Parts: sequence; C-alpha cells; structure tokens
Amino acid sequence: MKKTGIAEFKAHLAHFLRMVKSGINVEIHDRGTPVAILTKMQSQVELVITPPLKKKEFLKGFKSRFKKAQKIDIDSILQIDRNQR
Repeated sequence: MKKTGIAEFKAHLAHFLRMVKSGINVEIHDRGTPVAILTKMQSQVELVITPPLKKKEFLKGFKSRFKKAQKIDIDSILQIDRNQR
C-alpha cells in the first residue's frame, strides 16, 4: 500500500489513479492522519431486470391514499402575481 499526503495526491492524481488501476491501494493522509483508502473497483455489478411476478391487473383493486394532482397553469399564476405588485 502506498501512503501519501493530500497535497501530493492532488498534485499527482493521474499517477495515483494509474497505481490503483494496476492494483496498488493508496492510503491518503491529512497531516499524518489517514482519511481515505483508494482501491481498485471490483467487477461492475450487472443490472438485471426481472419480469413482475403478478400481472398489472392485480393492482387495479387497490386505492391510492394520495389525491390526484391538480393541473397547474403556471402562466396564470405568474400573471396574477404580477398584477398584484
């Protein structure tokens, strides 16, 4: 593991990223106190989309506890606000 201070890390960021990419961990210190460890990422997690277990018709029996949103005419609200000034 390579240890470095924040100033050196900032100055040589590309160098440290290449080290991490090659598998070397970098421990970053702030005035001698370790604050972070930079490590190579493990393999990317692959997103898997699975089909629903129940058909959407199953949800039709449920009632929402939320009221339907009202359509807002922002132009008229702004016009009213301007007229009141």
